[in-house]
Amino acid sequence: MKKDALGNPVVMGNCYGYSQSTNGSSSVVIGEAVNETKTGITLRALSKLRSIYSDEGSSQKIDKQSVTVKAIHLFPVNLNDVNAEMHVAIKDL
Repeated sequence: MKKDALGNPVVMGNCYGYSQSTNGSSSVVIGEAVNETKTGITLRALSKLRSIYSDEGSSQKIDKQSVTVKAIHLFPVNLNDVNAEMHVAIKDL
């Protein structure tokens, strides 16, 4: 069983988030863990925020419905703690 960034086992059906940043462009994805693969955990994408340089960021259209990420990059997310702006982008919960 793979472990998240906090060292806890990843639980299928729970929500996780990860971020990535490249050349001033940052994105945050929240998704539901749906599968464990040899290379990581597959998330069903629920929400995506993107920010360029110092702007606050905005919700983005989800271009991929699922993404596989190394488990160590994942942080658990409690959807009750997600602010209203982020909830706008979350679908099918």
